[in-house]
Amino acid sequence: SNTGKYGQPMRAVLVLWPLVVGTPVPPTPSSRSRSSLVVSVDVGTESVRAGVFDASGTLLGTSAASPHETTYPQPGWAEQSADAWWTGMGAAVRGAIADARCDPASIRCLCLATTSCTVLALDSAGRPLRPALLWMDARSAPEAAEILALGADDPALSVGGTGPLSAEWMLPKARWLKGNEPHVWAMAATICECQDWLNFMCTGAMVAGGCNVATRWHCDGVEALQPGSEGGFGGQPTSLLRRVGLEDLAAKWPARCVAMGACIGPVTAEACAHLGLAPDVVLVQGGADAFVGLLGLGVVGAPHQTDIGLVTGSSHLQLAVTQLLPGARPRPADGCWGWYRGAPLPFLAMAEGGQSSTGAALQWARRLFGGSLRELDDEAAALPVGAEGCLALETLQGARTPATDPLARGALLGLSLQHTRAHAWRALLEAVCMGTRAALDALASALDRPPAALCVSGGVTRSPLWLQMHADATGLPVLVGQTNEAPLLGGAVLGMANAEYGGDVRAAVEAMVRVARRVEPRPAEAAQYDALYLAAYRHAQPTLAPLSHRLSAGWARLASARAPPPRLSSSGRLALVVPSLLSADAGAYAAAARDAEAAAPYAGAWVHADVYDGSPIAAGAYSSIGPATVAAVHAAAPSLHVDVHLGVAHPTRELLTAFAAAGAGSITLQWEALGSAAEAEALARHIRASGCLAGVCVAPATPVAAIAPLLRTGVCDVVDVLCVEPGRG
Repeated sequence: SNTGKYGQPMRAVLVLWPLVVGTPVPPTPSSRSRSSLVVSVDVGTESVRAGVFDASGTLLGTSAASPHETTYPQPGWAEQSADAWWTGMGAAVRGAIADARCDPASIRCLCLATTSCTVLALDSAGRPLRPALLWMDARSAPEAAEILALGADDPALSVGGTGPLSAEWMLPKARWLKGNEPHVWAMAATICECQDWLNFMCTGAMVAGGCNVATRWHCDGVEALQPGSEGGFGGQPTSLLRRVGLEDLAAKWPARCVAMGACIGPVTAEACAHLGLAPDVVLVQGGADAFVGLLGLGVVGAPHQTDIGLVTGSSHLQLAVTQLLPGARPRPADGCWGWYRGAPLPFLAMAEGGQSSTGAALQWARRLFGGSLRELDDEAAALPVGAEGCLALETLQGARTPATDPLARGALLGLSLQHTRAHAWRALLEAVCMGTRAALDALASALDRPPAALCVSGGVTRSPLWLQMHADATGLPVLVGQTNEAPLLGGAVLGMANAEYGGDVRAAVEAMVRVARRVEPRPAEAAQYDALYLAAYRHAQPTLAPLSHRLSAGWARLASARAPPPRLSSSGRLALVVPSLLSADAGAYAAAARDAEAAAPYAGAWVHADVYDGSPIAAGAYSSIGPATVAAVHAAAPSLHVDVHLGVAHPTRELLTAFAAAGAGSITLQWEALGSAAEAEALARHIRASGCLAGVCVAPATPVAAIAPLLRTGVCDVVDVLCVEPGRG
């Protein structure tokens, strides 16, 4: 054994658990005579990747779909389209099968690793009601603080009921949806994760994942695998949900929970056609990409067992795993999340540290600096440790370990005119590595012995410079697997455990996971990083935190302080140019509203929504806009005033109430559809009583004198004078 900076001998730790964690796939007559293959899919932050593996863990073919777009509506927010995942998954799986040149009939199992906690709100048919809140979305930071306060000392909160709690998790995001988009919340039949929805698209079964509910939903991952006493799955944080005002969330969660490694069911014929699979493929439950990646690292099984896994990509996750003994509760790790019972597998417990923006921070920097990753690495390699006085903080999207702070922001410190892009690039590389050291320091308090090595996968393994920095900055050997995409290999392990090893995940790990490289820390550089970490890095974030918080809050106030709308000099009336939703593609109204809100040069901007019912009043025209559309537009662009024009033959009070409840700012009636000025006045008063402005719209042939009696009542706020016939646009 060697001695590391923790001052104790470093040994490997063997973690054991009961061998069978799920129901194995029963062999079919056709499968007994062929070599089994599995397809593993990794739905990452930037794209979907897929791989075809055999029973030895050999990657026979791989493919990556085109990147899916992440939108950032506001600082700290991040959203994605669920349909883009499904489209990308079809392209990636088909590409991997083609690259492997295999017979699709030889594929027996499919398993998914996805981002987490990426939250979706679905209607009763399983269709998304809004873009997904990506795992890194930190808009619910206030809700996380509220949950910690309201649920203080509740045992369902990690680490003894006091947190920490991340804005990235299920409950804060659900509370944000309920409080900020109540119409979405009301329409949502299901609140779930990316993993659950993609599994549903594959099988038609809506189930939760055992590892995900244990790590991100505040559930007991062991009890969750059994039916609950009040319906749904067991182990739910009932008292915590009630205390934080989310007692209705449990009814929106999937009713059943399936353990990582267990079979969910057969892939439907429609999904097989989309994915390019033959019939009789079974979907095996996966989980969060980082936690599935543990199996691909071999962290929970032979042959090269360690107690720490490091999964890298857009973010870094440091994961410690221990055997879950009956009645035992592992001691908590200060500043870390966990321990989680039943994660990643039903008979294990796991604690984690993390960094929210590591690879993502470098991609951001590369876009600013230009050049390829190799060019930037080569320039940085020519500089000494410490980048000649340039220090960075990698916390561009908040901090996770050892201090959870969603309002933390990145920084470059010590800049001088001497420094170049190479200095800034090296400083960011080093910041990520020293952030990993900080997370390991926090995890060390929960381990019975210091870590023996870091078993690393993901983007770091593609950069020899960065890989060596991780070893030097942590003082630990770094192990790299033969297949460096741990989530892909981990999903293959889960699939093959069911296809070939009778559900024995440990046997599958032993057969499929191999170490290809070992990078040792260099003593001189390790000592330099130790000094830099102790003297500067670990002090930077807490020192800058108050300023980061003021900047985060201050920007939001400045962004909302737009100029007032212009007024006509002659009358003082508002002069508004109002875009119409009819100019947008049907089905893209919410996106169009977000664009209109972002482009609005003044506060209180309007958007116009025409509602036509095909009647003679609308000249036979139909529109696809209704109360649900208005609700989606209001949710997507809450600062916009939605002006609803009802070009319908029978504008009932019930219809007016529905539009008002959906978020309309004003409702305009088509004059020619009304029987009299008295009817118009009564409906206008009802609109006003519903909290909206009331208006009247007149066709070109209608004289002003016809509406004069209504105008004299004072109940009409808006007059819409058409230049074309209603419905003609």
